Amino acid sequence: MGSFKVLIAGGSVSGLTLANVLEKAGIDYLVLEKRDIAPNMGASISVLCHTARVFEQLGIWNRMRDATLGLVHRQHFDEKGRLFEDSHLFKVIIAITKRPFLFMERRFYLQCLYDNLRDKSKIRTRCGIRDFEETDDGVSVTTDTGETIHGSILIGADGIHSTVRQIMSRSLEKTDPEAARNLVEGFTANYKTIFATSRNHFVNDPNRQFLPGGFVHNVYYRGYSGVAAAGVDGLVFWFLFVKLDSPVSTPNVPKYSDADIDETLRTYGDKYLGEGYTFNDLWASRVGGGMVAMEEGVMKVWRTTKRTLLLGDSAAKSTINVGLGGNTAVEGVTALANELIPAVRRSGSSELNVQDIQEVFARFETRHRPRANLCVTGSHYITRFEAMDTWWLRLLRRISPWLPDSVKAKGFLDFMAPAPILHFLPNPDAVEA
Repeated sequence: MGSFKVLIAGGSVSGLTLANVLEKAGIDYLVLEKRDIAPNMGASISVLCHTARVFEQLGIWNRMRDATLGLVHRQHFDEKGRLFEDSHLFKVIIAITKRPFLFMERRFYLQCLYDNLRDKSKIRTRCGIRDFEETDDGVSVTTDTGETIHGSILIGADGIHSTVRQIMSRSLEKTDPEAARNLVEGFTANYKTIFATSRNHFVNDPNRQFLPGGFVHNVYYRGYSGVAAAGVDGLVFWFLFVKLDSPVSTPNVPKYSDADIDETLRTYGDKYLGEGYTFNDLWASRVGGGMVAMEEGVMKVWRTTKRTLLLGDSAAKSTINVGLGGNTAVEGVTALANELIPAVRRSGSSELNVQDIQEVFARFETRHRPRANLCVTGSHYITRFEAMDTWWLRLLRRISPWLPDSVKAKGFLDFMAPAPILHFLPNPDAVEA
């Protein structure tokens, strides 16, 4: 085969971030996305301070920052709609990191990643993967249009319903049935969420805001919770999290209809998210939204024995509450790039052999799996904390307001500190002599 080429299944957070990294590094790639880039679904996404560093390196950060409102103030409400904690945690962290927390429309986030690419011909939309075959010399992907595409490695960045993961499972059925079953059934949902983007005012009163720009509201109920963030001028991104009657595992996680949303809002819609407004008020002002089950888990197997690797949500999925999912995906891309790019550059014009690739994948997994486990586990407990799922979490919710913001900030800073940056690009935090 010719020069080293990365085939990327999926053109969302992981896939487009990896495309930007590879383009900066001068490594050939092709993204295969079965839908369109940056669809308008009403979904939102956060960018935390450690992810901002990577986006600075890639030249994406300024556009994201300039189009959004940094989150600076967080207020917590109890089940009676009363403010019980007025937190300046974000301001403490921003003062130290010099970077704000951002919350934005997911489609804008993806559009920023896509627009930053110089060569758009390397992004193929409406082109999904049907199958792939690995050899000692490379990997061949068959698309759903019948085309065969050759590459050096295949990255399964195609999300929670990953086709690449399903194909990996089928190939393992005879040799490792337990691993094969985990690749199909390894995610479990205990909660569902209504997510939406709404105009930041009551539908019948444009002068009455739900919450000030740059504010976040959290509300805590028994068995359900909510969060709203005014991260863009004129918009509010919000979620209603509801515990399911019983856990469900992939591939039997339900898909929800408009009727399911209506039924959920009949039960919870009149509850307050913040002072003076309810979930129904937000829903009435929506621009877009939907409802999904919140799968969570970490796959036991991330790679084949040759040339294929799972990345992002296809490998590890977090609940939404604390907003770590997209940030963890960027961490994964960065950790992979830091192993792959030096190996490709050392090889010169020759291809990496299977042993080389497996060593790259193994080093990546050694670095990133502990972070993925931490993010999934942390998100797991935050979801249950906000829904006051157990007696000790209810107790913790009452203790939490008494903990100083400086203590909470240290915990978050300690979490962000080990997150990687791209080694082949200048460190944005480096002080010039």
